[in-house]
Amino acid sequence: MQRLERSASPQAITPLVQLIEDYLAVGRSPYTGQTWAAGHHKQTRRQLLRCVKGYEGIR
Repeated sequence: MQRLERSASPQAITPLVQLIEDYLAVGRSPYTGQTWAAGHHKQTRRQLLRCVKGYEGIR
């Protein structure tokens, strides 16, 4: 099963924390295309990292 999980794409072996950081680096509203305010960026980062707490090593 592990081999099957990793065979999806090159990003399949990327740690969850790195995926969060990549997502936050884009940091744009899907509706307006404007970049996020600093407060929204900080809050989103904190919430996403809290969601993956304990699963940081999963790729």
